Amino acid sequence: KYRDKIQINADIYYISGIFAYNFKEHSSDKLESIVDLNLKATYFFNQKLSVFIEGNNLLSKSYQYYQYYPGKKLNFLIGAGYVF
Repeated sequence: KYRDKIQINADIYYISGIFAYNFKEHSSDKLESIVDLNLKATYFFNQKLSVFIEGNNLLSKSYQYYQYYPGKKLNFLIGAGYVF
């Protein structure tokens, strides 16, 4: 019965080839490649109520989607959902 109530999602992203304009040097810079691993587990009490825990950037890599704006390192999110 627990198999029907638990849902596990895993995501892995690899992004490369991001370019950004460097205003200081008036040139185009290539940003480093991004490897992002995420994991989410959800437990459904019934069809309307669920709780979840989500881990993002599990490799704890420092990366930038945009130049001079670093992405968050390892972070977790715990929450609940209710369908009206």
